[in-house]
Amino acid sequence: MQFGLGRARGGAEAGGFAFRLPPERLLKTAPSGNSDAAMFLCALDAVDQGLAFFDCSGTLLHANRAVSRALEASPAGERLRVEIQQFAGSLCRVVQLRHLNGEAVVEEMSVLEVPTEEEHYRLRGSYIGLDLFRRGGSVMVALERPAATLLPAEVLRERFGLSKQESRIAHLLAKGKSNADVAKTLFISPHTARTHTQRILDKLGVRARAEVATKILTGGDGSKEE
Repeated sequence: MQFGLGRARGGAEAGGFAFRLPPERLLKTAPSGNSDAAMFLCALDAVDQGLAFFDCSGTLLHANRAVSRALEASPAGERLRVEIQQFAGSLCRVVQLRHLNGEAVVEEMSVLEVPTEEEHYRLRGSYIGLDLFRRGGSVMVALERPAATLLPAEVLRERFGLSKQESRIAHLLAKGKSNADVAKTLFISPHTARTHTQRILDKLGVRARAEVATKILTGGDGSKEE
């Protein structure tokens, strides 16, 4: 993950997703009965983009309805919930190290690809230095389902030097398949699957199998299918 990718002071947009309200209208959450706070939370729930807010200790402050709907509808909903929580926690630790709590900025910090067997998700994490929930600055995680496709096998062979078999396995890894799944699907031994996986990681220049999807999706790592 890469942090500190971009910063927009007082801007209404960061990292490709836009707030529906300008920063000066992002109102603090106040005790019950405060109509401004209620309107703010209603506005969050009306946004189609899934948004979850955490305080700088990693405690969930608010998740809008779009997040709830996505988790309920996805076969990998529980895994996705854990990924969001862990992703937010990692960003909160960086915020604490960088002492951003008092800065009124909107800054995208990191993007994480989350491939599952059935679907592909992307998490965008941002620091929001506005006191939206009477808890100081917060970390916002936006949940996306990008319309991305895997690079064709011939492109993988040309761009990364993968063999035909390695290209097949790379596609399976990008879909979240384990080495055991790969072995079963391609009728090879688990040891052979592990060996191919390590070669693929080396050729793609990544350290973990979870990073394969980022590399071989169209648009992954800045790449695009010609």
